[in-house]
Formats: sequence, C-alpha cells, structure tokens
Amino acid sequence: TSAAVTKTVTVTAVNDAPVITSWDGTTAYTENAIPVVLDTNVTVTDLDLVDFNGGKLTLSLSANAQATDRLGIKHIGTAAGQIGVSGTQVTYSGVLIGTFTGGTSGTTPLVVTLNASANATAVTALMRTLTFSSVSESPSTLPRTARVLLTDGDGGTSAAVTKTVTVTAVNDAPLISAWDDPATYTSGGAAIVLDANVVVTDPDSADFSGGRLSLSISANAQATDRMGIRNVGTGVGQIGVSGTQLTYGGVEIGTFAGGTSGTTPLVVALNAAANKAAVDALLQSLTFWSVASTPSILPRTLQLALSDGDGGSSIPVSKIVNVTGA
Repeated sequence: TSAAVTKTVTVTAVNDAPVITSWDGTTAYTENAIPVVLDTNVTVTDLDLVDFNGGKLTLSLSANAQATDRLGIKHIGTAAGQIGVSGTQVTYSGVLIGTFTGGTSGTTPLVVTLNASANATAVTALMRTLTFSSVSESPSTLPRTARVLLTDGDGGTSAAVTKTVTVTAVNDAPLISAWDDPATYTSGGAAIVLDANVVVTDPDSADFSGGRLSLSISANAQATDRMGIRNVGTGVGQIGVSGTQLTYGGVEIGTFAGGTSGTTPLVVALNAAANKAAVDALLQSLTFWSVASTPSILPRTLQLALSDGDGGSSIPVSKIVNVTGA
C-alpha cells in the first residue's frame, strides 16, 4: 500500500447570467387605448442568485421610437403576488423591490434599479407588467421593437430580447367649438355673421381634403331664409367668394352649393388647401339672412357639421337665430 498523496483543487465560481425567456410574439396597441402589457408569459431565471440586489431591468424601444411613445409598469396592487407602483417605487406583494426612472418618451428607456427583495419570482412578475402606450393623436404606425435587458447585480447581464409592437392609428373626428350663443337677425337687414368665434380642432388631420362643411336650418326653416358665406377679401387670412369658389388668403380651398332656401343646406366641398386656419376662417364667415319683407319671427335652429375627408365626422352643433321685426 502506497503512502497517500494529496493535491489541492481550486474551484472558481462563475457568475451565471440571468436568462429571459418567452419574450416573443407580437403585441398590438391601438391609438388612445390604455397602456398595453407587453408580455404576460415572460420569465426570468438566474441559477446562482438569491436576489437581484444592485441589478437593473431596462426596457427600451430599439426601432421606430417616437417621442410620444411611453414605457411603463402596470400597477396591479399590493396583495400577494402583485406588482404595485407608487411614485417611482415598485413593490411585490407590498414589499419594495426597486425604483424606476425614464419611460416618459419613446427615446428614453425605462430603467428599474432592483434591491435585495427582488428575487426571480418578483422580477418575473415585474416583467409581466411592463407596458407600452402612446399619447399621440396621430401616432406613427411603424412597428416598434421593444427590447429588454437585465443585469443581476453580481456582474451578469442577460442576452437582450426583443419583440414587435404594432400600432394602429384611429382617425379623430373634427370638433366644432364655440358655436353656441344665440344670434339675432333684424328683418330687412343685411346678412349677419352667425359666429365670429367658432373654431374647429382635428388633431390628426393636416387638412380637410375631401371633407364637407354643411350648414342647415333644422327647425322653423322658411323658403325665404338664406345661408351664405361672407366675402371678406383675398388678403392674408381672408375668406373670398367668387361664384361658387372659396379662397383663403387668395388660395382656393373649396366650392359650395345650396343655401338659396332655408330648406336647402349650404354645403362646402373642401380641398387639400383647407387647413385648420382656413376652415376656422370659413366657419367665422357663415351668414344668415331673409329675403322676405315680413319674415316669420319663429326662432331658427341652425345646425353645423363637418367631415375631415379621412372618415371622421363632427358631432353636429346647433345655435338659435332669433328673427325680429324691423
């Protein structure tokens, strides 16, 4: 039997990087919707870690990011197994697991700095509450690429994983405002401008090409009533009328028909030069009068509606025109 001999074996531990799995597929977001959770099946593992103390979870948009995009964390609650968000603090089961910054623009990553309470279960729950949204009324429909990266606080960094977020834009209808106070027409007088303050908003239409403006009398219309458009001029900011053509600042913005009887709506067909400023000026040039020598003094209800040429139509608005004797 030989003499026993010994030698030393040194063992060097290697930090295993965290692994993100099931962050795949495609997530769909529609304009004006609440923030959509990016993935409810994603998981996180790290074979040699008890927690992710000092680690960071980073969510970013690596392709087609817009300044109006938003990255966030959905607040579920503070009960067992739930992710909670309060200010910049993130909790799991009511216990603080980290704090976050960023995500307020698509070009600014959302970064969560994790603490010793952030174990794999908590971080998995956190990843399943990451969200995407947009605050734009006319978001780009280019697909975004959402990218996630995780460090474990001990020197390990996961492989980056990505997924596609599709964005569907929704056409916003035009909105007519300030068309409210009653107007008064005196028998035998000249045409009155119905409203010099009315304006239109349409956040996702650069122009009203193909749209229509309709002015009608919905109550107490008389055949001798007239609706028209005031010819202001061809200077900057002015509405001009020549035959059936309309101009704004000397540039044609559309043509009109009707209005020659109280029972025939005035309809303006708009073109690509009819931007918001032009349509505001047009709205502020709409007129009413009567050609009767003794018109009915029943109050007329005038109704105004506008379509934007992109499939959006305003809610019709109404105002009263009181008719008095001369």
